[in-house]
Amino acid sequence: MYSREVIDEVISRNDIVDVISGYVKLKKNGSSYTGLCPFHNEKSPSFSVSGQRQLYHCFGCGAGGNVITFVMEYENMTFLEAVKMLGERAGVALPQTSMSEEDRKERGIRDRLLEINKIAATYYYRQLRSENGKAGLDYLKKRELSDSTINSFGLGYATQSTGNLYKLLKDKGYDDDILKESGLFTYERGIHEKFWNRVIFP
Repeated sequence: MYSREVIDEVISRNDIVDVISGYVKLKKNGSSYTGLCPFHNEKSPSFSVSGQRQLYHCFGCGAGGNVITFVMEYENMTFLEAVKMLGERAGVALPQTSMSEEDRKERGIRDRLLEINKIAATYYYRQLRSENGKAGLDYLKKRELSDSTINSFGLGYATQSTGNLYKLLKDKGYDDDILKESGLFTYERGIHEKFWNRVIFP
């Protein structure tokens, strides 16, 4: 773990407005900046960044924190990974540090969740192109989305809850603890796919 002094230097050398502007289009609004929140879908900007306080806050979803927190959330990084990235960005000399057991465990869980979501996205994409996915494909065509757009964004379709996705992931060795955390299934009155009869935007 980095010392408090190193972490404070990384924060002070990375202006939060400058960093977040690389991810979100911000507009000056009085003493702060506003934009569309990158952590939830919205049409009216409720995401605020304060250069004076070096903090961000979304009044829509409640997300908030400092520049390190933002990078962790947006880039899906651990604390150490975010500090390292920002340190390199600002040219801060970081001492060598070994990843703690807790950080290794957290990273392992995160990597497995990413794997699960990639498998699910591929599964839904194939479902869209199957006979059972005709309703979803027809819906996208009515919205005038081309095959190129559908393929580029990897859009998919969740059919009726058949248990096939659950079986696919179990066959690949994922246990119920990690599958619960993925948010793809509900475990009330049996195990069911959370999404069904709907277009999937990964």
